[in-house]
Amino acid sequence: MKRAGLSASLTLAIATFGLSLSTVAAAQEEPVTAEPPPPPPALQASGPQVADRPSESEKPHREEEDRWRATLDAVFGFGATPVLSQRIVGPLLSQESRTAETARFQTTSINLGLSYEVVSHLRVGALLPLGAGSLIPNETRGSTVVGNFTLGAEYEGHVRKNVVVFAGLDLALPTASGNELPPAGDVSTLGHVDQTSLDRRSLLQAMSDSRGREDTAAFATDHFGIVPKVGALYNGVEKVELEGYVKYESLHATASEGSYEGAVVVAARGSYRFHKYADATLRAWTNIAVAGPDAAVVIVEPQVRFHFGAVMPIIGVVLPVAGELTDPYDLGVRASLAANF
Repeated sequence: MKRAGLSASLTLAIATFGLSLSTVAAAQEEPVTAEPPPPPPALQASGPQVADRPSESEKPHREEEDRWRATLDAVFGFGATPVLSQRIVGPLLSQESRTAETARFQTTSINLGLSYEVVSHLRVGALLPLGAGSLIPNETRGSTVVGNFTLGAEYEGHVRKNVVVFAGLDLALPTASGNELPPAGDVSTLGHVDQTSLDRRSLLQAMSDSRGREDTAAFATDHFGIVPKVGALYNGVEKVELEGYVKYESLHATASEGSYEGAVVVAARGSYRFHKYADATLRAWTNIAVAGPDAAVVIVEPQVRFHFGAVMPIIGVVLPVAGELTDPYDLGVRASLAANF
């Protein structure tokens, strides 16, 4: 009886002690509240501008980020351009006629660009123009083309808090497709010609025209281009950016039948940020020929640019307002994508 009573007392004491420990632990334990997940990073406009530069007002340069910049600039062109047409006029293949005429065109030109900031404020890069299109004098003729592979460098720096100035130099290597068209007065004296090669030159001219002749050095067959450029960017007004530049396109002939060509290009851009992710932009420029067959033109291009972090899609319409591109009228529709990484 004593042994059974002792065991029962010991069991009751152990149970009581365990219950007391559980009560103390529960009293000291603090309720656990789950931490909310961190909010996603805000999207900031930091992509390149139309002139392929980052927005100075919204994203300062970070030492280890955004040194690379890639661009894909596509323009769909419509209009008319000079061509040389060679046709068989008799029962024999050797019975041909050659005519200088104007043909309607439909083109797609794509400029692929890649650049890298090697040191602070100094960027080097390359541009490869590619394209394809159709010429329609009566029949339809088409081809693919390659423009002048271009190497360049640009330095930029702040002269004031809200003012950036930049200067650069591009070298357009003579890699463009095709052969120069002969003067219209010499066509009747020509023998058999390479129609495809001449058509490629006509398509390159059409692509340059549908882009408003802003970058003729990239599309000039049998020419080596040297293009110095200076400009400035201002963003001292909220939601507004202003940019302008001047460049000289000096095109040196690399074929015996070619000749020197030169032009001054003056361009300006104004952008207004009407939405967190978009701005309305108006660009305008003129190409003033100094040497060569081209005449002066004046172009405007309304655009909408979208800001999605380091990526900037752009849509625009290239509209000639004065000069020889208005008759016949050459039109370009732009769809671009630029990204920093």
